[in-house]
Amino acid sequence: MIDIKVTKLNNDFSERENSILGVLVMNLISAANAFVVKDQGAMLSPLEKSDGDIYYEQMSWQKSITEEKAIELKKSIEMRIVNAFKMLDIEGTEISLLDNAYLYK
Repeated sequence: MIDIKVTKLNNDFSERENSILGVLVMNLISAANAFVVKDQGAMLSPLEKSDGDIYYEQMSWQKSITEEKAIELKKSIEMRIVNAFKMLDIEGTEISLLDNAYLYK
C-alpha cells in the first residue's frame, strides 16, 4: 500500500477547482500504475483530508507488488504530478508518498 497526498498550503482554490485537480491527480496515478505494474489493477481508498489537501488516498493491490515496482511506481507518480502542476503553473505543492513496505513481496 502507498498513501498518496498532494497538498498546497494556503491555497485559494474553490471547492470545484480542488475537485478538478483531485481528478487530475487520480488519473495521473492510474496511468502510472498501468505503466509500471501493468496487468495488476489497483484500488484507491480515500483518506481524511486536512486543510490544503488536494488529494489524499491510499493505493493498494489485490496481490502484493515487489519493493522494486513500488519504488518505480512512486517515482513515476511523483514525476507525473510535478510535471502536470508545472504545466498548470501551480507552485508550492507538496507530494507525500508514504510507503507501507511490509506488504511487499
